[in-house]
Amino acid sequence: MRLELPWVALERGGPEASTERAQMAQQGFYALLHGGRLADAVLAFNPQTTLTEALLRPPAEKPADLQDLSQAVIDSVKAADGKAQITVPAAQNGMAKKGARDDGNAFPSPSNRALSVPWPPIAAICGTGHWPPRQLQQQWQNLPEGVKESTYKTVDTFLSHTGSEKSNTRVLFRKYATGTDTEGLPALSISQAHGLVDELIDKLKLPSSFFYDLDVQFGQFDFNGDGMLNAAETQRLVKGVLKERRAGSGHTPENAEELVPFKTLQKGGFVVLRELGRGGQGVMYLAKKEADGGLFDCRDEDDTEYCIKFYYKKDSNAGTVNELVDEFSRMKDFDNEYVARTYETFQDQDFYYLVNEPYFGGDWTKLACKAYDRSVHMNEDWWRQLFRQCLEGLDYLHKMAQMHCDIKEPNIMTRCDDDFRHPRIVYIDFGLSQHFARKAHNISGTPGYIPPETWQEQVWFPSGDIFSLGVVWFQMLAGRVPTGDKRGIFQEAADLQQIGRVTCDAPPPWHQFPAQWRQLGGLVASMLQKQKILRPRAEALLKDTWFASNSDASLPPANLARMVGQSKAAVCRSDLVNELCALCNLRELRSLRQRLDQLAREGGPAPPNMPVTSAKFRQVAAGYGVGEEILNNFMENVAQGPYVQHAELLNEVMQEKEKRSNQLVTNLFNEMDKDGNGRLSRSELRAMLQSDAFDCTYEDVDEVLDSMDSNHDGDVDFDEMKRAIMEDGRIAMKDEADRGERPRWGWLGLGF
Repeated sequence: MRLELPWVALERGGPEASTERAQMAQQGFYALLHGGRLADAVLAFNPQTTLTEALLRPPAEKPADLQDLSQAVIDSVKAADGKAQITVPAAQNGMAKKGARDDGNAFPSPSNRALSVPWPPIAAICGTGHWPPRQLQQQWQNLPEGVKESTYKTVDTFLSHTGSEKSNTRVLFRKYATGTDTEGLPALSISQAHGLVDELIDKLKLPSSFFYDLDVQFGQFDFNGDGMLNAAETQRLVKGVLKERRAGSGHTPENAEELVPFKTLQKGGFVVLRELGRGGQGVMYLAKKEADGGLFDCRDEDDTEYCIKFYYKKDSNAGTVNELVDEFSRMKDFDNEYVARTYETFQDQDFYYLVNEPYFGGDWTKLACKAYDRSVHMNEDWWRQLFRQCLEGLDYLHKMAQMHCDIKEPNIMTRCDDDFRHPRIVYIDFGLSQHFARKAHNISGTPGYIPPETWQEQVWFPSGDIFSLGVVWFQMLAGRVPTGDKRGIFQEAADLQQIGRVTCDAPPPWHQFPAQWRQLGGLVASMLQKQKILRPRAEALLKDTWFASNSDASLPPANLARMVGQSKAAVCRSDLVNELCALCNLRELRSLRQRLDQLAREGGPAPPNMPVTSAKFRQVAAGYGVGEEILNNFMENVAQGPYVQHAELLNEVMQEKEKRSNQLVTNLFNEMDKDGNGRLSRSELRAMLQSDAFDCTYEDVDEVLDSMDSNHDGDVDFDEMKRAIMEDGRIAMKDEADRGERPRWGWLGLGF
């Protein structure tokens, strides 16, 4: 038996292909065909059902069979030449007998006839199929530093005008782009891309080994998955390669300060109203702009509220920190209701700052709890509107040639807190995981959401975002969103290496997915395909019939209970963390941790991280000012037993507090350093320590001052001050410092 699978997504010519593609979309098959080419193959395992049911059924009953077939299809493609057809042996799994039709023909395509569509070359499907030539990579690494330095300067000049119509990239694109993409626009194949970069190397006088990983980069910037690059994708590819080489050297872009200027919050006119807590890789403030910044910095009054998120530079990955300036500046160009809006970016010596719209609805770890508390029925149609927004936002990012690389529940926000019947979503932190998230095995992103190919190749591709989003959807509906000690669907492993193996090899736990939602299950199954070329892209997924259907089934009671319970736990844990951050400075938090450790060891020696009893935890936390309602909610929804794992909780709180305190200390130093020489006198420091920015008593000021001047030269530089103050730990909340009495200095640096 021969299964002739139509190459719908990658065939770009002829009216027959266009007609066939339209028919597939109307029948609801487009998404799976676009991502997987498994229409007939899935049907082979389900001959007793209709075509629609067969294609949209999740592989709950035979996940291993479906995965084996997926691999068989890929192996057949790799073994085929440019015009081959997929062939699956008739004997395999008895499909010949199962699949026989009354007319004796093999399984037809969904249009009831087999297509004989030529397959594109395998390079158009998944690049060359090989890792970048090691010889070229070695040649680049062995070049003299002087040659590399000259190359980086050329790169800087090139990047400064790459958006111009006369730029080398666009001119060469028009020369080499003889093909068209799925929308009929000019596009490059992989072979044409090689021709373009060869000429670009010649024009810019770059080393021939500069684009040593072009084949991998081509796959990274093929955002619509058609095996071609349009003009925007090509431009992003060239910039991406150039920036990556420059980043590997630690070379700083010449216009870095122009893209992300140096200034303080006060210089930008921002006054912090309150701390908003955590999110993704940064900590957030709610702020507004004051009407007047001073004698030489006048501003119009602005009642708009802003969310200012700051990112600690020392959290960034070595070698890439300087490349962040382009990422931050590019965020200001995005304009989509489902993508966080960035108004302004700036930096100081320790932090990058993003000025965004504030989103008050919370992230998706808390969504189910907030909707349930407002008596919202989270039926199928409610999730349909949310999932459509997710795909529309991701489709926008990909059409802007931007990968997210860290889609997870904490990075999807609900825009407002006043309408959970019709909530609106917003993606945050897109692209930043490449620079700020902790890396696992040299991979950026969050384990459990990282796609299989990224575990295997240490590289992100656009379809990886689809996989991550599929994980989010599955976990939301199955009640498996990670929180505290609860793990996600691919996170139940002993270590990171095992999480990677589970992600690459194990099917998701389909028995926990709502069994009644079969159409959506098929959609999620296609998103979670292990092979990246088998996943639909966002635009294709949006055309699935589930989004046009009027099905509105309820969640099974078990799923609803798990979903709301885990979401409630996330809310209660977050409330306690933020309460402790608000009530305690660093010194008090350290004291709290020591006291709980002592109580856990009462009665004899105890192993590290021994939990404390719930009763003792409640008593001690109440003594530090934590409210009864917050403690009751935490005990009921998080602890749920006689013990509290306080070590993990307090570590989380102290890490959070250290980030906030670091920013406050940096900000205060810059305020006091009027002449910009990076040093403060003892009298300046005394005024700062006696302000409301610190909880330091007057009696202790001299002791803290003595600990600062470690080299005894009479002045204190930034590092000396920060070390001493962070060790002391008596640092106030940012909003309290802004509202309270500030250290004030006259024209000659004299206090008044």
